[in-house]
Amino acid sequence: MLRTADVQKKKFFTKVYLVCILIVFLYASIAVGFLIYKNMESLNQKWDANATRSVEQMREQMDIRLQVAFNLVYQLKRTEYFLNYSNDATRNYANITLVLEQLKKNREAFENYGYRIDVMKPDDNLVITTFGTIDKDKYYKEMALKATDIEQIDGYIKDSKYSNVVLVQQRLSETENYGYDTISFVKKELTGRNDLMFVISFFKGGFYPDLLKLDTQVNRIGVLSGDQLVDVKEDLKENEANSGIPDEVLAQMKERRAPYVEQYGDDQAHLVSSSVLPNVRYLFMLSGYAWQPQLSGLLFHSLLLFGLLLVIGAGVAFLASRNIYRPIHNVLTIFKGLDQGRRGVGDEALESTDDMSFITATAVNISRMNDSLKETIQNNRLSLRDHFLRNMLYGITGEAEVKNNADKYGLEHVQHDVTVVVMELVDAQDLEAQFPVETVVEIKARIFRMILEAVKKEFDYEQVELEHKRHVLIVKEQQIDRMKRIFTHILSGIEADTEIRVVAAIGRPVVSLSHSAESYQDAVRLLERRFALEKNTVITVNDVVLQSSDMYTYPLELERELITFVLQGKTDQVQAILSRILDENLEERYTGGEKLARLVLAVDVTVHRILNQMNKSYRELFGQDSLYDELKQAGNRKRVRERIYDVFAVIMASMANRSEKQDHTVAEQLLAHIHAHFNEDISLSDIAEQFNLSLGYISLLFKKFTGENFKEYLNQYRVTKAKEYLNADEVYSINDVAGKVGCNNVNTFIRIFKKYEGVSPGQYAKRNE
Repeated sequence: MLRTADVQKKKFFTKVYLVCILIVFLYASIAVGFLIYKNMESLNQKWDANATRSVEQMREQMDIRLQVAFNLVYQLKRTEYFLNYSNDATRNYANITLVLEQLKKNREAFENYGYRIDVMKPDDNLVITTFGTIDKDKYYKEMALKATDIEQIDGYIKDSKYSNVVLVQQRLSETENYGYDTISFVKKELTGRNDLMFVISFFKGGFYPDLLKLDTQVNRIGVLSGDQLVDVKEDLKENEANSGIPDEVLAQMKERRAPYVEQYGDDQAHLVSSSVLPNVRYLFMLSGYAWQPQLSGLLFHSLLLFGLLLVIGAGVAFLASRNIYRPIHNVLTIFKGLDQGRRGVGDEALESTDDMSFITATAVNISRMNDSLKETIQNNRLSLRDHFLRNMLYGITGEAEVKNNADKYGLEHVQHDVTVVVMELVDAQDLEAQFPVETVVEIKARIFRMILEAVKKEFDYEQVELEHKRHVLIVKEQQIDRMKRIFTHILSGIEADTEIRVVAAIGRPVVSLSHSAESYQDAVRLLERRFALEKNTVITVNDVVLQSSDMYTYPLELERELITFVLQGKTDQVQAILSRILDENLEERYTGGEKLARLVLAVDVTVHRILNQMNKSYRELFGQDSLYDELKQAGNRKRVRERIYDVFAVIMASMANRSEKQDHTVAEQLLAHIHAHFNEDISLSDIAEQFNLSLGYISLLFKKFTGENFKEYLNQYRVTKAKEYLNADEVYSINDVAGKVGCNNVNTFIRIFKKYEGVSPGQYAKRNE
């Protein structure tokens, strides 16, 4: 036996140890992988930042070259020679010669900056260059322009816009001593009375940055005019293939707005706009991530870290496995001892049973019980739909809300002509004394399922569980006698089968679901009176007179007055009504704990109705779900009285705070209105009509927030504004000032001014000269 146990111990310990090793391996893999990921992410971010910075610097260099060239064009077109040349209706060779001399004079400056400028008229075939004049067709031919380029230039000449430019790529002839590839910008400028066409031709070496000399991953630069790629600059580093701009990249860039960045394998494309020319964009191609050369070193150090973590983890796993097994060994010892005590003759075969099988079987049973308990709790948890039905039956939900939510929760079949039935499990306390809680919950659930299955055959209904022992049915039926006969048959059958008694109370029928709270209140009162009719399984309004002498006294009219006074903030009236209700029900007509519970429930409904009007919840103010939940087990009249007074005191304080804020807001609006219209003939009645408020309320607000009545405040403000006019640099007459502050009678103005300042307006003006 000991040998088998030892083998089993080693086997289980090995399993635990292997699991721990696996966890260590996974942890080390995740840690090293995360480290590699974060390092690569950091390197990528640095590379992206450097790439963006390089692109911006190159874009700025190219734009500076463009800006210098176009600034010179702007200066040239404003010179006398270019203005005269532009204004000539026909060829004037004298002016043409002067323009040519001006271009030759600036040729050295052009060459220093790596570009040249030619000029021509849109309607003339003569082109003026820095070397002389040339026919436009020959000029286009020497520039090696394509037919599409020429068409583009001709279309641009006819266009009325001046902001854009036309880009063309060409190779100048060897005879011009400029045997270099160039990129030309054709710009139309309004000079004098006519347009001039300036052709700024950049040598590629002077326009593009020297990529080979820069510490950057940029190896290709493209220039786009609109959505057309005009030119590509390639300075390839060692071992790089000349691939130009890939078609897929170009297609994407044509459809995108700058700025835009896109990844294509190991290449990255940046599209940016020129800050000088609105229709020109630059496309920068970058290749080769910066972290790739560092990857081998990163992997080497990561593998070293991974090995170190595995070694340390193996030792920790051994210690952890031993500690994990120790309590399991103790449990096995206890279980085997108990098992040995239960064995009889012929049970030797159990010696070879795996000890863990017993623990596993026990764990499975516990798990099943836990799942069953969770399911029971879940089935008894209040859903949103049940919450709505519960509030509706308590009378908290308004009629409009009931109508809106009836369709939402699928209550169409019980919207009209319904009756509320409240069912209660009579033997609930006895069951709780005999069985565990989960067993009692299951018994109750099964009994009510049986009842609902039987009711479903007779009526359309909706049901909700309000308490642990009560179910409420909203039944589409108004014949109380028929309902009593059917429910009596169903409940009697349940009692005969299970020996558990369920009673039901049927309220008065109502015309719609929104009035179901009335029927529910009837049914609850009937159910509370069931002790007077112990033999009845089903109680209806025909069996018991609801308004009997031992019911609590809380008329609906009194409740309405209480709610009205609370919402109006009338503390004395609220205290008087509460004293009347509590004195009559807890002192004069008090008959026992059942009446106390019913009174608390009624007051709780009133409290919820008040809080609903205030857009607040009971939990928000008091930290509980309801007053009834807080006091239903109190059984102490003094505590109930004190708590009800406290609850209403807190509600009144909240109302006063809200009223104070509202008064302050209204007062600010009234003062702002006076400040804006003081120069008009305004009165207190005008303001009351403007804000739809009573004269008395406005008068109280003025006295409360300004310390003055309306007339005094208005006169003081008018005098203050009059002093501003009298102190101004511009001289106003007394009549003008009176009119500007809203006093049509100058004598009245003088009298008011003297009342508050002690001197007349004229004396005040002379004193301040």
